[in-house]
Amino acid sequence: MDYQKEYLLQKYLFSGEGDSPEELSAALRDEFGECWHSAILLDVYQPVMDKKSSEFKEEIRKVLPKEFDYLNINIHQSLLLFKDEGVDYKLIANHIYVYLKRLYTERLHFAVSDPIESWETLPAAMRQLEQLIDEKYYHPDEHVYISNPEAELKLNTETLDSYFVQRISEDISRKDMSRLWYHYHCLTQKYEEMSRFSAMYVKFVFSNVIQELYSENEFVGLRTPGEEIERLYHCEKMDQILAVTEENIRQYEAFLNKSVEASTEKVLEIKKYISEHYGEDLTREDFSREFSIAPGFLGFVFRKTTGMSVGRYLRVMRMEKARELLEKGVSLPDICHAVGYKDETYLLNSVHVFWGDEVYNELVKEN
Repeated sequence: MDYQKEYLLQKYLFSGEGDSPEELSAALRDEFGECWHSAILLDVYQPVMDKKSSEFKEEIRKVLPKEFDYLNINIHQSLLLFKDEGVDYKLIANHIYVYLKRLYTERLHFAVSDPIESWETLPAAMRQLEQLIDEKYYHPDEHVYISNPEAELKLNTETLDSYFVQRISEDISRKDMSRLWYHYHCLTQKYEEMSRFSAMYVKFVFSNVIQELYSENEFVGLRTPGEEIERLYHCEKMDQILAVTEENIRQYEAFLNKSVEASTEKVLEIKKYISEHYGEDLTREDFSREFSIAPGFLGFVFRKTTGMSVGRYLRVMRMEKARELLEKGVSLPDICHAVGYKDETYLLNSVHVFWGDEVYNELVKEN
């Protein structure tokens, strides 16, 4: 991918205020033609992309029969873009992982996008990948993360109960209410007519959902799980069982909303910390240790409060500081060191994406 294409693509993926998505997507159509069908985000725990990005790219090309475009996002992440349809990209990601793991000792994680429908949906696909890659905080032993709700409904009926209760447990861990409601409704589809099942068994299944809600220690302090489960076991009809369960889910959702409001001060502290340490190699684990907050909950409250992930906020902060230093006439190597970039190419790419041709050309000319 030549530099102009890389610049346009990265600017479109992270397009924001002041950008013209329509003009960017039109420019990308001219450069690339047909839009990609799927994308894989490669995440490396150690910041080695500045040294090994070309190695990763060539090694992946060796193992994949499919053509792809490659974009280096930052020192931790790269993006692989594919135009082929009808391909199991989770299998592709697993194949890459097995091969790269023989060559590198770093922890590798992959997120696979849902099918990309058009150029207009590409930035949304990037945001989905950013959220999917956060699964490494909840399932660090897994290496490939994918979102495909439709496939979940094709499971054998006998395994639905344990499967969806487990999914609900994971949704609670990551504070994902939309997915929690989705998996809950998947579970209830099986029990639309309670007469097909033992009433005691149905109560047992939904009591497990309530029990999972109270795995959140702070939520336990607001309500008593034993009392709620006892209420459920006194129900005689299916709609009563669902009413008790859904009441508890709504209470949990309200608890999360209050938690976000209560965490506003914590988020302000994290933002202040970023403003003071943006020149360092920061990860979400660093923030978690510094502020005694679980990585998953940190990601939840930060995104809810600021509208962006911690990583994206850090990147924006670095670009703002780089612009300030540039206006003061600071040299490129010194700017690079000051804002936490180990490679000048990354800084130049980011400056081009954030500030456009004029600032980029000025920086290149002066350095």
